[in-house]
Amino acid sequence: MISLSDTFPETAYVAGYRALLESQRDRMPEDYSIDDFKNHLSDKQLINVEKNGESIGFGIIQDREIHFCIKPGYHGRWLTRNVIRQLKSYDFEYTSVDVEDLKQQRFVMKMGFEPFEEFNGQMIFRLKQFKEV
Repeated sequence: MISLSDTFPETAYVAGYRALLESQRDRMPEDYSIDDFKNHLSDKQLINVEKNGESIGFGIIQDREIHFCIKPGYHGRWLTRNVIRQLKSYDFEYTSVDVEDLKQQRFVMKMGFEPFEEFNGQMIFRLKQFKEV
């Protein structure tokens, strides 16, 4: 079963770092290290996404904006009804997606987000109401 946890052990940092590199490889500097990753996350609320106790990605909440980075093998399979129920307990209102990423935009709208504004190449979405996916 996939679930969320506020516990972020070292294994979650390693899994999160690998998921970030795999999913954002074209946007990451070649010399981006796990220490850079940890420093970047130090002032953010972290959510460990686990399947059967193993980290499969992570979420970040900062300034009421939420983002997730999930290992590619779990894309399209990690956001279960159970995860949505757990997400309802977190304090966030926004997310953003690259304006050219129509697939991701459809995904967040399916979850209950609505387009809010475009800023700096990103479409900002505001959560209206969670929908079961």
